[in-house]
Amino acid sequence: MAGGERLRILQVIPYFTPNMGGDVNFCYNISKGLAERNDVTILTTDYEIDREYSRSLNNNGVRVIPLHCTANIGFYLVSPSAGTWIRDNISNFDVVHMHTFRSYQNPLVHRYSIEQGVPYVIQAHGSVLRRCGKTILKWGFDSVYGHRLLRDADAYIAITEKESEQYAAMGASRERIRIVTSGIEDLEPQCAALAGSFRRKYGIRDNDRLILYVGRLHKSKGVDMLFDAFCEVTRGLKNSKLAFVGPDYGQRSKLEKMIRSCRLNENVVFTGFVSRDEKIAAYADADVFVTPSYYGFPQTFLEACACGTPIITTKEGDGLDWIDDGVGCVVDYDSHKLAEAIIGLLEDSATSDRYSVEGRRLAREEFNWNRVVDKIEEVYMGVIRRRKTEQPDGIAQADPLASGG
Repeated sequence: MAGGERLRILQVIPYFTPNMGGDVNFCYNISKGLAERNDVTILTTDYEIDREYSRSLNNNGVRVIPLHCTANIGFYLVSPSAGTWIRDNISNFDVVHMHTFRSYQNPLVHRYSIEQGVPYVIQAHGSVLRRCGKTILKWGFDSVYGHRLLRDADAYIAITEKESEQYAAMGASRERIRIVTSGIEDLEPQCAALAGSFRRKYGIRDNDRLILYVGRLHKSKGVDMLFDAFCEVTRGLKNSKLAFVGPDYGQRSKLEKMIRSCRLNENVVFTGFVSRDEKIAAYADADVFVTPSYYGFPQTFLEACACGTPIITTKEGDGLDWIDDGVGCVVDYDSHKLAEAIIGLLEDSATSDRYSVEGRRLAREEFNWNRVVDKIEEVYMGVIRRRKTEQPDGIAQADPLASGG
């Protein structure tokens, strides 16, 4: 950092376990990188917390503070001690970075950051719009807290251009939106070391065509449409296999019924939640990675790229312009179109190899965590400088509407 200035950074995230997905992964990796030249603390809850995961950050100089979660209301994780902790400690930090949007902790950060003059940054990780269920609860949160959270934020971090438009649609100041993509570590050595192990474990032969899905088995992900496409694929390519890698969020029983009705029991694998090594092994052994529907910037896309696995997705997503004819294919949200794309890529080794090479290059050169951390630091420094310019005494006026949450 310029001048050797060491920032005191507070990351706030309601849960801290890797199986919760991309927001946790992002928080973990930027905290690890930031700690090389800053003081970093993560405030979270003990909801399903992965202690070993936290300790691995402690070893890198990051302080992880899990407060007790007393209730889980649709992943609104209530931690009553958060108010006292934030009130007593927030003035010790130069900037606060909130991960996710609608949480119990964020209104508390808002209240005490306003009272004590500490700038805060919001990163919604694709959750700022009211979609994917619980719409009434989200509307209630926004009415009481959400709009004020956005109004008073010093900056908003979007992972894609489309997400920046979502912030603006919710009333965020366009001038304060910053786009920072996600990142990925170098996975090539691991992919090489683990190659073949996933196929051996699940009895998938070397000459089988392996189609891979990684993520939650949730209706919003379009996994039933993927299976419909797979049925069509098997009619043309008999030696095709489909692996669903990830925890069940209500769709596995439906998929199993569909599989039985199509008599494809031997062609489909369910792994449930797997270790990181097994997930990397799955990418290494797959011929193609398919995600039918997505929001934001899924970490799975970067993992596939880093392992050289071509991607197929659809237009039922937030749009990542570097995928289509760069590292894979983007098609209409239609099972027939999806099946055509899968068959086409499985039978076109030259195109598949080109996507594989470009995916590895992008992961290595464009999406490495060092670049992401540098951009995050720039956001922090920008809001700190602006706050000092606007309020030389460093103390903001308290918001008379702020409440404790």
